[in-house]
Amino acid sequence: MFEVLKKCFDINLNDYENIKFDLEINKVILGAFAVLMIGIVYLSFYRGSIRAVVMQLMRHNADSEEDAKTLGELGLDKSWMVKRLFSGNNILTKTVARVGEKKYEYEEYKALSKAERRESEKIDFAKAKFYISEENKDRAMNIVDRYVTSIPRTVASCVFIAIICVSVIACMPELLNLINNLLESAKK
Repeated sequence: MFEVLKKCFDINLNDYENIKFDLEINKVILGAFAVLMIGIVYLSFYRGSIRAVVMQLMRHNADSEEDAKTLGELGLDKSWMVKRLFSGNNILTKTVARVGEKKYEYEEYKALSKAERRESEKIDFAKAKFYISEENKDRAMNIVDRYVTSIPRTVASCVFIAIICVSVIACMPELLNLINNLLESAKK
């Protein structure tokens, strides 16, 4: 059993006569596996945070500047992901409005200096109030419906990726032998 695992995890392309790369393919596959796992977990937090903000604003009936709520009032003031989302250009910032936020046209924004741009993009999260305008209600409902995340779904996705990774690593020696043989027969 251990010899089979060792054979699968000690794959070097340099070991094949007709494949002239000094690369340990298993490390590439394991690296891709790690990146995919991190991506799945990050995406789950990302989508969950967007959905949480929208749902909390809808629960508190924050649909106008007068009814706008701070992140503290929504119970989201300690979430670094929510603060990060409000600092970017994404579906959340296109759906949720901030009281007093100035919207620039492209040419107007381009004319600002870097210091003015940075100052206009700063958000004081302790005081900033957010709401969902009437025109963005449909987009907000779409987020609530489509951005559903759960721990079981995230774990299932990670397990699925792990199974694929193990399958690829297990099949890799045979696949590389096939490629090596094809290259050898192409030389003749």
